Amino acid sequence: GRTLDRNRRSITTLGRQGPLCVSADTNSTISTGQTGGIKECANDTDSPMLGQPDLVPPTPGTSDGRPHRSRTIKKVIETTRKVPRKTGHPEPSRVESIIRSYRKAGFSKEAATRMSQSTRRSTNKVYQSKWSLFSNWCHQRKENPRKATIPLVADFCIFLRTEKSFTIPTIKGYRSALALVLKAKNVDITNSPELTALIRSMANEVPPKQQKLPKWDLSLVLQTLIEQPYEPLEEASLKFLTHKTVFLIALASAKRVSEIQALAGKYSHKQDWSWVAFDYAKDFLAKNEIPDSTRKRVRTFLIPSLGKGASDNNDLLLCPVRALRIYCRRTADRRIPESHLFIPVLGQRSSVSKNTISAWITSVVRRAYTHQHQELHTMHKITAHEVRALATSWQFHHTLSLESVMDAAAWRCHSTFSEFYLRDVTFVADGLHKLGPIVAAQHVL
Repeated sequence: GRTLDRNRRSITTLGRQGPLCVSADTNSTISTGQTGGIKECANDTDSPMLGQPDLVPPTPGTSDGRPHRSRTIKKVIETTRKVPRKTGHPEPSRVESIIRSYRKAGFSKEAATRMSQSTRRSTNKVYQSKWSLFSNWCHQRKENPRKATIPLVADFCIFLRTEKSFTIPTIKGYRSALALVLKAKNVDITNSPELTALIRSMANEVPPKQQKLPKWDLSLVLQTLIEQPYEPLEEASLKFLTHKTVFLIALASAKRVSEIQALAGKYSHKQDWSWVAFDYAKDFLAKNEIPDSTRKRVRTFLIPSLGKGASDNNDLLLCPVRALRIYCRRTADRRIPESHLFIPVLGQRSSVSKNTISAWITSVVRRAYTHQHQELHTMHKITAHEVRALATSWQFHHTLSLESVMDAAAWRCHSTFSEFYLRDVTFVADGLHKLGPIVAAQHVL
């Protein structure tokens, strides 16, 4: 059975394959000898369409002008047959590329795996994203990223600067991410004089950078911490007691959020509580701490109290040691063995995540601006990491000692402070002086 649509095209059904449209002359027909439901092609978008005569050339017919049934069916099936997709192998990750390179160099699987893990897990995540960008860039140029040369990396650095508008420190970070992968191929981009000269020329094009302003007013936040609901601290809820203690310890220590989260629950102190000595949990490894390094990092640090620097009891309201003592007394019956210093407000667990510590700190800042009915123009940019910048900047503003700042923050290179953390705190200096002495970056200021 067959029928003609409004365009006088012959329509038929092949078994269970659904309706099929074949463009043909008005004198040409297709007969299959089968009957079935016939649908109009214009209403069936799933029907395989052979819409143009030049796509399906006329089939030689029989002596009476009709096409051969077998040849027609074969042509239709060949035309509608799906072409299988080519299945390619996914690009290996940065760590996988390192392992493969070491394996080809003759190292055992275990040795190659261990050498690929020379950087911390958090660093590997950052480096992987950089490696992915480099791989995509190489593939667009039909280059193998694992066989990159120094001239190719130089072009990639230019791409990052001119088309991505990345800063010089960011470009250096990309070079570090690629270094270990290519070093396994005996391509040393870390000590390449050509790449060093290229990056230096880019740095010369950058105008002198002004000091960054703080993202929020530290004096306003500290003023809020000496008022309700944080004070009187002995009567405050455990929630606000925890938030205030965490914030003051973060400011007094100038440590990363991950380091504050890892503070051990056991600490030592001088008999008169003029200072408290903190250490980290045994299994904790700081971001820039290298395991089994010959240069052991000093893990213990001291936070002084405001006892000697305070002129009256109001000055003690921002003392981190006072807040710590009250917090530990309030949470003593909720602690379990091997608990970290800061534990959940609800429940009974040994520690909280670093995200929770970060949320507590940012909550103090947001509440301060809400309480003072002031708008925070960078509300979406509030991070707990800014406390580390403000603590070290305020300490440097007072002491002008870069060495003491480096010791407090445990930085290895002074450029880390000057390029990323140094803030111009002059406009908040008056407000901070009115509050009296505070503890920042392990100094009473």
